[in-house]
Amino acid sequence: MFRIVLTLALFAPAFTMADPDSDLLFGGDYFAAGNRVETALTGANDVFLAGEYAKVTTPVQGSVHAMARNVRIDASVAGNLYAAGQDVLITQAVTGNASLGGYTIEINNDIGGNLRASGTNLTLKGTVAGTAIMTAKNLHILGTIEGDTLLNARNITFGPNAQINGQVTLYDHDSSEIPSSVAPKDRITLKTDAEWHRDDHAMPWGFTGFLGGIGIGIIVLVVAIALAFSKIVPTATAKISKLGKGSIGRSWWIGFLTISALIGAAIVLAMTIIGMLATPVIAVIVLLTALAGLVAGAYGFGAKLTQLAGRNAALSEVAVLRDTLTGIVAAALILLVPFVGWFALWVLVLFGIGLLSRWLFQPSLSNKGAAPDGDVS
Repeated sequence: MFRIVLTLALFAPAFTMADPDSDLLFGGDYFAAGNRVETALTGANDVFLAGEYAKVTTPVQGSVHAMARNVRIDASVAGNLYAAGQDVLITQAVTGNASLGGYTIEINNDIGGNLRASGTNLTLKGTVAGTAIMTAKNLHILGTIEGDTLLNARNITFGPNAQINGQVTLYDHDSSEIPSSVAPKDRITLKTDAEWHRDDHAMPWGFTGFLGGIGIGIIVLVVAIALAFSKIVPTATAKISKLGKGSIGRSWWIGFLTISALIGAAIVLAMTIIGMLATPVIAVIVLLTALAGLVAGAYGFGAKLTQLAGRNAALSEVAVLRDTLTGIVAAALILLVPFVGWFALWVLVLFGIGLLSRWLFQPSLSNKGAAPDGDVS
């Protein structure tokens, strides 16, 4: 029974392999993945976008989940917004909370709930009705924050109309200063930058602790599994490597559907008496799938990075070791980034699950007409 459930779950995303850009409307929710994706209908409940360019162009009744190199929110969002990318631009109002991560983030309209944003360049022009946590190298506040605010930035500038009406926690840098017109001194609490790493919002371990503790064990486990897999099924390892060098967005999307189907199957089975007994086993299957996704994701991500570095060597144990180490170490470094790290880890896991799904069900890359190396999509 569990094999059937797993097979059905893996077949769920198979339809997305037919076209480079895919979308799906299911239960009032809209899913899209590809190079350039955007909302294609009005009044969707929740929206899920993944690709090179992701844009919300029609009003959304629920929440938006977007991951792309460029993310634009050009229509209102009635729920929450979760967005990550190199460039994130918000031009329309978000009624709920906004959780954002990227290199350049611009918030040009109002946030009705709480704001959590982390980037290199972060600009706020709208009004935040709730609390705000903002971390950046360069932070520009031109709007209003109604609730309590936490700021940590190397350089902070305020516009003439900037205002913070709640309590302010500022992690002090040489160039960090809040004018009295923005918030009076009696509402400002200064902390040193070193305290940032000891507070609850920071990662619960430093870099040394990570490598010296559980992190090194995870790295060794992932590399060992990857090497064993390459030894047992070298053909499958080669295919996963090729897929990893291809479309990252598509594999992530397929992984998202796969894990969603597995979790959904567990919920449905839990509604029956027999299914309640099976639920713990399915939970174990989900956990094992996540572990397999971490291994495949690290290997595929590492293969992509080494390809970009111009080291596209033939498959060998050395190549597998190199690619897996590259991927898992890069993931470990990203995990240390506050707020963004945990999200990025799950992106890597879903990417790996997608690679495994495509390996199992996509036609053999060795068939005639298969895409060349590095162009598997």
